Amino acid sequence: MLSNGELHSLAQEVADKGIARMLEGSFDVIPVQDSMEWDSILHRQVFTQLFNVWRTFDELHFEASPNGEIISFRDENRFTDAKYECMNNLDILRICRTTGVIGPKAFVEAAAKDSGEMLVADIVEPFPGKSRRIRFTINPTSCLVAEFQTME
Repeated sequence: MLSNGELHSLAQEVADKGIARMLEGSFDVIPVQDSMEWDSILHRQVFTQLFNVWRTFDELHFEASPNGEIISFRDENRFTDAKYECMNNLDILRICRTTGVIGPKAFVEAAAKDSGEMLVADIVEPFPGKSRRIRFTINPTSCLVAEFQTME
């Protein structure tokens, strides 16, 4: 049986390789919690190691309403290496939903190329009484929202 130190080292090595295979760039893979439990089906001790994966980034800009709702966001890093390509509405909505600011009833009102290589989409979130319109700027290469702004 491996010692706890050897299990930690092996888990760190596996996590580092897995992250390098799945994600681009540099990341910090930090162990946060481990456990060793007897598995009655496998009849052996099972070691579990949880990790936090961190990426360094530059400044992010957020604006919140008085009730705590995020109404704008901008990440300058997400504007880099963009090459415009047209996207269908389902892909646009899938990417925009990763922000957590639109729900399942939202729809694409308009989408077009901006003055650079980004895709700009106006999304409407229907609410009883008044709909909310949010303009999303998407990097088509990375499929990430670089910016959004709630429109009045």
